[in-house]
Amino acid sequence: MAAVRPGLIRFVPWVLVLASLFPVAAAACKCAFAPLDTAQVRAAKTVFVFRLVGADLQPKGATEFWASTVVGRIQVLDTLRGRTTASRIRYSTFWCCGTRLEVGRSYAAFVSEEGPELAINSGNVLLADSTSAPYSASMRARLVDVLKNGKEFDRVFASGWQAQTSQDPPPPPPPPHCPPARSRHR
Repeated sequence: MAAVRPGLIRFVPWVLVLASLFPVAAAACKCAFAPLDTAQVRAAKTVFVFRLVGADLQPKGATEFWASTVVGRIQVLDTLRGRTTASRIRYSTFWCCGTRLEVGRSYAAFVSEEGPELAINSGNVLLADSTSAPYSASMRARLVDVLKNGKEFDRVFASGWQAQTSQDPPPPPPPPHCPPARSRHR
């Protein structure tokens, strides 16, 4: 190991100060879509509620290596505005701006495109059920309040509703000294 000359140590604080003056681009992500809000909800040509009945991860090579694209099969439960012929949705599960949807759950889609397959993201979809109750008349009434009764989206649906469809960054891996988790199913 090389010895550090004592005179160089006094320059370290200055190097740190200079480095802080020139910010380096961080690995942050910026979404191509805005979060769902009142204006987007009211501008959507078609608003419908669907249940995700199946989802298939597309094989690598079908898209960029960093994006995980899922094609989901849907069952339309209710149409609140417009008309839809959609039977499939396509969405990304990438950690940055990806969408997290669960098979068996219900979602409200606010879209302007039409066709058998629609692009969904957390900027045009909202969870429409809870783990304890399926899509219900009370949820429909809340959607109608925004679509037809002039209520503000953010007042009817707290940000937590939207956060449930946003893909969070994955948790860090466990420390190396942790034993692997054992399966509970034997």
